[in-house]
Amino acid sequence: ASVVGATGQSRTMAMLSAGAVGAGTLLGGIVYGLLPPDLWLGGALGISVGSLLHVAATDLLPEINRRRSVFAPLGVIIGVGFFYLTHVLTHAH
Repeated sequence: ASVVGATGQSRTMAMLSAGAVGAGTLLGGIVYGLLPPDLWLGGALGISVGSLLHVAATDLLPEINRRRSVFAPLGVIIGVGFFYLTHVLTHAH
């Protein structure tokens, strides 16, 4: 949604795009859940991480730096905190 919003699209289009990414993520998870992990795991993780780092470094962070509101960087910090919390909880077992 942030990338679509940064291109000047409407809020509705941003939310539809976020929903499409979410639906695609769920569908991909279901499809890959049916396949043996040794067939796809390494490639899927590499593509996923590379895409995330590219979008974060080239689109999201510069846009957040342009905003004058405290809420944009606060959202990034909260997101990183949720990521860390998820990491801690999943590795506690």
